[in-house]
Amino acid sequence: MLREWVILESLDLEKILIIALISASPIGEILIAIPIGVAMGIDPFVSYIIAFPSNMIPAAVILSILDLFEERYPSISRY
Repeated sequence: MLREWVILESLDLEKILIIALISASPIGEILIAIPIGVAMGIDPFVSYIIAFPSNMIPAAVILSILDLFEERYPSISRY
């Protein structure tokens, strides 16, 4: 596990951002982000470490927005 963190620290920020943005996009998802990371020369496990949390970010944002709407408009929770 330590080896992966050392590899992650040595990566370019550009490569990390590319994988994270592709993974966070609705079209990209993890199925495309991990192979692109491997094609850029990144270890598959490290690519997964970057892609998986990035894929969860949009879901967390959407759920928090829904909670805000539910607090503001209680009639939404009936549906």
